[in-house]
Amino acid sequence: AFPSEGNVEVFHNNRWGGVCDDLWDIKDGIVACRQLGYRDVIRVTLRNAVRSQKPNELTWMDDLKCSGKEDRLESCPFPGWKKENCNEKTESAGVVCLNESQVFMNETGYSGNDETDLDTEEEPNETIRLVGGGVPSEGRIEIFHNGRWGTVCDDGWDMNDAKVVCRQLGYSNARSLAPTKQFGRSTVPVAIVNVKCKGKEGNITDCSFDNVNPYNPHCSHSEDATVKCEGEPVPDNPWEIRLAGGNPFQGRVEIFVEGAWGAVCVVGWNHADADVACRELGYVDGAATVDLTGHFHTSDVQILMQNVSCKGREARLSDCYFEIPARARAYGGSAQCRNSNGNSAGVTCKTSTFQNRTGVPWPTTKKPN
Repeated sequence: AFPSEGNVEVFHNNRWGGVCDDLWDIKDGIVACRQLGYRDVIRVTLRNAVRSQKPNELTWMDDLKCSGKEDRLESCPFPGWKKENCNEKTESAGVVCLNESQVFMNETGYSGNDETDLDTEEEPNETIRLVGGGVPSEGRIEIFHNGRWGTVCDDGWDMNDAKVVCRQLGYSNARSLAPTKQFGRSTVPVAIVNVKCKGKEGNITDCSFDNVNPYNPHCSHSEDATVKCEGEPVPDNPWEIRLAGGNPFQGRVEIFVEGAWGAVCVVGWNHADADVACRELGYVDGAATVDLTGHFHTSDVQILMQNVSCKGREARLSDCYFEIPARARAYGGSAQCRNSNGNSAGVTCKTSTFQNRTGVPWPTTKKPN
């Protein structure tokens, strides 16, 4: 075993204790490895995977929800010290961090621990692209991840993963997968492997995945993931959002897309969705209450968004999984709400902290009294 891998322990209140693997994912692992002084995480482990390590006598942390940008685990949201429901012997969270002192040779061109091999680039506006296809809607998938472009290994790659990629690129759906050789050989390293999407995520990095050790990847470019997308791309201009039928901090949620304002279908609307809508409007603390009764409804507004499914961390409602009713019908789905009369999602936002948003005509950028 290397010092860069093992079950994670934290020192708190003059005592070492473990971290429970409930909700433990790659973003938590990124933070743990960063705190340990490593550049990146290769993968996370669950269920006390390092059997040679003595089990913890207590568990300090559980249900961590790191964004991946924190410097320390205790900076991530979690219920509190020793607030857990874990079995210390079977539910320890672990990591395998990228140890750049380990020297390997591999077919992607990396050799040794030369830092120039891993120079990072400035993050581009778009962090995913299709390469090598005859048309923009198909090709080999490349993502900008950990400061550089890389491919996605096709181990376990399926249509749920492909659907997420296509929607992230602005297309309505994935039509099919394709042989890797159809799109040529990549010149960038393999970035991630073992992608497992549920199909409703807004971004491929919201799915479960493992990072690839660039010095010793087990995936070659003959295994790069590919996709063929279908449907007209969603316009890349930002969609506006407002509250109507109430006041600047409560009302019916409306979006402006393709030249018209429309409501959001109430079916499936929940607090996580409402939190994202409120934060996008400038109410930093999210939603106070969610309206599912159509209290702010009107009969003269069409439904433009349905089946919204946010995790609660997204910056904009359009970053969440959603469907446009007309496109859902075109591809064999159905419209969940025929009109906004009693079927429109509403919210009351918390007004304790408000940040101005520029370029939004309504609600006003003044904090309500």
